[in-house]
Amino acid sequence: MNPEADAVVVRSSDPVRAVTAFTVADAGPDSSLSELAESMRAINCGALFVWRPSDSVPSIVSERDIVRALADGGDPTAGGIARPFPVTVDADAPIAEAASLMATAGVRHLLVQDGDRWGIVSVRDVLEPLVDSLE
Repeated sequence: MNPEADAVVVRSSDPVRAVTAFTVADAGPDSSLSELAESMRAINCGALFVWRPSDSVPSIVSERDIVRALADGGDPTAGGIARPFPVTVDADAPIAEAASLMATAGVRHLLVQDGDRWGIVSVRDVLEPLVDSLE
């Protein structure tokens, strides 16, 4: 069986929702760096949502945030290192726009809003459609 035969072709002009993960692991603001890293490893992802009780929009903590926190020393919690106002893109925006936002903001993950639903898109998610559009 050829796994590529069933692959869906996604283009850079398609909406970012086509490559967005809407089932995202999350952590509480009191989670330790170790707990965050274990969660990321368990589901093979590079970022998690962090929800504070008063939040209507999730914060994001990435593996890069964990590395920086460890290098700075101390023992911060998820709430202490999560980016409270992550760069956000609408689910209907083209994938190319999401990639441009990532490059401009210098981030590897964007928060994606689809109505009341939130997701994450990573640079890895947008790379393939962009490369395909160059061919």
